[in-house]
Amino acid sequence: MASILPAAGWSPTTRVLVEHQPVPEAGAEPRAGYQAVSSGYFHAMRIPIVSGRAFSGLDREDTQPVAVVSAATASRLWPDDDAVGRRLRIGDANEWHTVVGVAGDVTMYNWWDGVDYQRVYVPSRQAAPEGVLYAAVRTRGEPAATAATLRDAVRAVDPAVPIQQLRTMERAIASSSLGLNFLATLMAICGLLAALLAAIGIYGMMSYAVSQRAREFGIRIALGGTARDMVGLTLRQAGVLTAAGLAAGSAMALLFGWALARSLFGLVSLDPVTFVVVGIGLAVVALGAAYLPARRTLRLDPAAILRG
Repeated sequence: MASILPAAGWSPTTRVLVEHQPVPEAGAEPRAGYQAVSSGYFHAMRIPIVSGRAFSGLDREDTQPVAVVSAATASRLWPDDDAVGRRLRIGDANEWHTVVGVAGDVTMYNWWDGVDYQRVYVPSRQAAPEGVLYAAVRTRGEPAATAATLRDAVRAVDPAVPIQQLRTMERAIASSSLGLNFLATLMAICGLLAALLAAIGIYGMMSYAVSQRAREFGIRIALGGTARDMVGLTLRQAGVLTAAGLAAGSAMALLFGWALARSLFGLVSLDPVTFVVVGIGLAVVALGAAYLPARRTLRLDPAAILRG
């Protein structure tokens, strides 16, 4: 059970104050996402406990208030110390919560503005959720097949409790990232068109440059050069230009890709396979554009080339 689940469309935040640290100015307090969860939440959501422990049935209303923080929050609030055993205040409460565990980082929903892993968890028995209550259920087999069973289980506890949504986490993430998926598709189409235009441009430029060297080839052959020598010379020079272009293009792609990956979580990633495939494809186009015109030119009579 939880007060909020990932991909729910929103995520409440709260301010946190750390014991034995200077109190920041009003409005400058560190903030983190806030969740009240049951003892089985981390297991159901497969969120690892990096250090310390998760909540248990012993964390009740009449026991010491406790909390679990995300790894990013622990690194931010206690950069040089272990977070387990430290204390903090959450929100407007006057009581201190003792950190009993550090959980793995989880992205809730804010894919557009980048990733914020700051999160504080409290036991639901010590901070009962208000309003909507979420339940995370891990199933075996097809999740949709358990929908009727889950509805019957809720009705058996309280027939008056409505079930507003019942969906898989995959569907929830797909719904909340619909705009990102559309943008990803649009960027993929633009990327393919850009690669096609680049290939056409490279082929045309390289082919024209080689064809303009017909008189040079005629002179070299007249002085004892062979067609194989001319083709090798052309490919070597084209290879140098291609390597320089690919190096410059890869550097710019890495720079802009890194910037986009930080801005649009899950939409852009620095995939080395893509870099290699695109690079090889453009190299083949460039070398082919140099080889084919050179072969056509060398089939002509050198004397006719020199007279022309």
